Amino acid sequence: KQSFPTASPTLESEYFDAAGTGKKCPFDHATRLFQTPDNNPLTRMDCYEECYNTEGCHYFSLGGANLEHEAWVGVCMGCTEDAVLSNHAGFNAFEMEMIIQLVNI
Repeated sequence: KQSFPTASPTLESEYFDAAGTGKKCPFDHATRLFQTPDNNPLTRMDCYEECYNTEGCHYFSLGGANLEHEAWVGVCMGCTEDAVLSNHAGFNAFEMEMIIQLVNI
């Protein structure tokens, strides 16, 4: 029996889980660890890697379609486990599954 791919691609990944549609790391808050520049779009995997390589990063959010400013498409933000995700249409938030653990040797 031949199997076919699903009708639409899934967002599931072994690296991260969807944490919220219309959500992002909070603005001007200590729990936000980084934000990439406007007009320099990252892919979802690029954004994951930014979070993975940032100590303490537990969530990342990425600007998608339907943003009020086109410059925000592909803007990536990372935040800590303690962050309360903010509402913002056009952004999507993800929770890390694989987190780098820094160990003192």
